[in-house]
Amino acid sequence: MTAWQRGALWVGLLALGAVLAPGADEAGKTVGLRQSASWALAEMPRKPDQAGVALSLATSAMFEAEAPSAAPGAAAPPPDERWRIAGVLGRGREAQVVVSFRDPSRPTQILRVGDALPSGHRVQAVEPGTVCVQVGRKILRIGVQALD
Repeated sequence: MTAWQRGALWVGLLALGAVLAPGADEAGKTVGLRQSASWALAEMPRKPDQAGVALSLATSAMFEAEAPSAAPGAAAPPPDERWRIAGVLGRGREAQVVVSFRDPSRPTQILRVGDALPSGHRVQAVEPGTVCVQVGRKILRIGVQALD
């Protein structure tokens, strides 16, 4: 390779490098964008006004001494129908089942064998500490405390 060919090769490579290399303007733009970008953090969310929340809660109707009366014409709440077998009285054929109600206005019932419980199920047998109740085709044995 002659000197003239070697020089032409160098000029060609320099021209190719100038064409393929990024221009100075593009590098300047990138640097400019990076410098102008905001590096400040976003503002943190603030807590709600705690005093206002506490005041609105304290003055709400939830803490009234007495619940507001029902609107006129509103239906009365249904009576409390819950009941329980409180115990067994007596022994043998004279054994009885004591049924008490959650509602204090309802009197305690004393049932014998064959009588129906408030649920409609029949008392099949009363043994010491056990009441046998027929539920469908099955007989359910309920353990209770003797009241003698």
